[in-house]
Amino acid sequence: MTAVFRDTRNSGFTIIEALVAVAIIAVAFGAVASASISALDAVEETRARFLALTCAKNRLVALQVMDAWPDAGISSDEEEQGGVKFHVETLSSRTANQDYVKVEISVALKDGDGRNLANLTGYLVKERRNENSEP
Repeated sequence: MTAVFRDTRNSGFTIIEALVAVAIIAVAFGAVASASISALDAVEETRARFLALTCAKNRLVALQVMDAWPDAGISSDEEEQGGVKFHVETLSSRTANQDYVKVEISVALKDGDGRNLANLTGYLVKERRNENSEP
């Protein structure tokens, strides 16, 4: 009968195999971290755009409830919405119909790169009072 000998030198992982496995895991974790950071950036951008649009809508409503129409031209100021400061620019222009004024509102971050996060266009309408109705 012959004895069978096992080669005990090949019974585990080599250091090279272990390093390759660690490198693969590190690359996978890096990809997950990068995706998470991108998702957080997208959430911040969406929040800023939502707040900017809310700011533009508030400005349009404020113009609609004013007794006097805005002067034709550009006006700009700053507003805060949800703890974020915005630069709001309003362009008012007359239309062919004297009873309407076109209003274009652009909103950007106050300390941002200057790109608009929200643009809103609306029309202000003069109410015509019926001569037979009471004021």
